[in-house]
Amino acid sequence: MLKAHGHKIKFSMAEEVFTEMAENIPVLKDVNYDVIGELGLQLKYTKTVNAKV
Repeated sequence: MLKAHGHKIKFSMAEEVFTEMAENIPVLKDVNYDVIGELGLQLKYTKTVNAKV
Protein backbone atom coordinates (compact mmCIF):
# COMPACT_ATOMS: atom_id res chain seq x y z
CA MET A 1 0.00 0.00 0.00
CA LEU A 2 2.76 2.43 0.90
CA LYS A 3 4.60 1.83 -2.35
CA ALA A 4 1.40 2.33 -4.33
CA HIS A 5 1.05 5.76 -2.72
CA GLY A 6 4.61 6.77 -3.58
CA HIS A 7 6.28 6.05 -0.24
CA LYS A 8 9.66 4.33 -0.03
CA ILE A 9 9.60 0.96 1.69
CA LYS A 10 12.51 -0.04 3.91
CA PHE A 11 11.04 -3.38 5.00
CA SER A 12 11.22 -6.73 3.26
CA MET A 13 9.42 -8.86 5.88
CA ALA A 14 6.38 -8.44 8.13
CA GLU A 15 8.59 -9.01 11.17
CA GLU A 16 10.57 -5.88 10.31
CA VAL A 17 7.38 -3.81 10.18
CA PHE A 18 6.26 -5.20 13.52
CA THR A 19 9.64 -4.51 15.11
CA GLU A 20 9.51 -0.89 13.93
CA MET A 21 6.00 -0.51 15.33
CA ALA A 22 7.03 -2.03 18.67
CA GLU A 23 9.94 0.41 18.92
CA ASN A 24 7.69 3.43 18.33
CA ILE A 25 4.31 2.56 19.84
CA PRO A 26 4.50 2.17 23.64
CA VAL A 27 1.62 -0.32 23.97
CA LEU A 28 3.48 -2.69 21.62
CA LYS A 29 6.80 -2.48 23.50
CA ASP A 30 6.74 -5.99 24.99
CA VAL A 31 4.63 -7.62 22.29
CA ASN A 32 6.09 -10.11 19.83
CA TYR A 33 4.80 -12.99 17.72
CA ASP A 34 5.22 -15.44 20.62
CA VAL A 35 3.13 -13.23 22.92
CA ILE A 36 0.43 -12.84 20.24
CA GLY A 37 0.35 -16.58 19.58
CA GLU A 38 -2.34 -18.19 17.47
CA LEU A 39 -5.24 -16.58 19.32
CA GLY A 40 -4.11 -12.96 19.22
CA LEU A 41 -3.76 -10.40 21.96
CA GLN A 42 -6.10 -7.74 23.29
CA LEU A 43 -4.33 -4.43 23.88
CA LYS A 44 -5.35 -1.83 26.43
CA TYR A 45 -6.96 1.24 24.90
CA THR A 46 -5.18 4.53 25.37
CA LYS A 47 -6.53 7.86 24.17
CA THR A 48 -3.20 9.31 23.10
CA VAL A 49 -0.54 7.54 21.13
CA ASN A 50 2.49 9.60 20.23
CA ALA A 51 4.07 7.39 17.63
CA LYS A 52 6.46 8.19 14.85
CA VAL A 53 5.53 5.81 12.06
